[in-house]
Amino acid sequence: MNSNSTSPAISVIMPTYNTEVSFLRTSVDSILSQTFRDFEFIIIDDGSTNGSDQYLKSIDDDRVKIIWNSENLGITKSLNIGLKVAKGKYVARMDADDVSLPTRFEKQFIFLEAHPNVIILGSYVKFFGENSTIFGVDIKSQSLYRIRLLFGNPGPDHPTFMMRRETITRRHITYDESLKYSQDYGLLVESSQYGEIAIIPEILVKKRAHGRRITIEHRTAQIDCVKIVERRLLEGLGLIVTDEELVFHYQLRNDFLRKKNIYKSFRWFLKLIVANYSKKKYNRIEFSFICIKYFITGNFTGVSSLLYKAFMK
Repeated sequence: MNSNSTSPAISVIMPTYNTEVSFLRTSVDSILSQTFRDFEFIIIDDGSTNGSDQYLKSIDDDRVKIIWNSENLGITKSLNIGLKVAKGKYVARMDADDVSLPTRFEKQFIFLEAHPNVIILGSYVKFFGENSTIFGVDIKSQSLYRIRLLFGNPGPDHPTFMMRRETITRRHITYDESLKYSQDYGLLVESSQYGEIAIIPEILVKKRAHGRRITIEHRTAQIDCVKIVERRLLEGLGLIVTDEELVFHYQLRNDFLRKKNIYKSFRWFLKLIVANYSKKKYNRIEFSFICIKYFITGNFTGVSSLLYKAFMK
């Protein structure tokens, strides 16, 4: 598939900072070997000092464009640099130590062309390395998905993102630079206001599981960023949220904590239901049903499937 226009169909954005060269080479090769070839590959080197810059300089492919940050700016700012220079109809994310399967771009491009209301498209991922688990979320209803965002990042996984650049640009959507981590969560929350979030229920990205991943290395800071996004969503319901309430809302993911504090949990979910009833932000029936079932089971995936089936009858 090739475009006759001067702009590529897809812009691929990949920040890298001191990525192990063997991982980086494998990741880059997985992009350059895509069956869909009409793309530009924007690699942002965020001030690497481990010699990986020498490998980047050796890449001989006119689709590759390397941006050299003079200092380490962090992934969020680097992603925004990539968004600013991207020219493609769609923008694909890639992590410097992950692998995109050969047909990823082809399948995502076809899907987005057929679904103009979708602003962000993801896929399942399979971890390789220290474990081989599969992660993926099935999005059956956009209204249910937007409610789900109140209780953490439901996915899709960030390296699987392919975004509709026209909508992103027109709505002035960027990565929130106050979020050093969990910037994908913030982007999903903002983007879901202007378009649909979708997922191809197929493994299109293999994600490397190793001890250097942000989720392990900077876990506390990542949790703090998640709480920032959740506070904004809760305040969107008209609530004035205390730090203690914010911590408790986050900790409700822990089944033991919810059962140990059953009365406190009940009061919190009731507070959310009343706030939404007053604010009318989400469908009242869906929101109330989800809060009640989430309080009982702590499992949103089962809740959303049950509710979807009930409404589709």
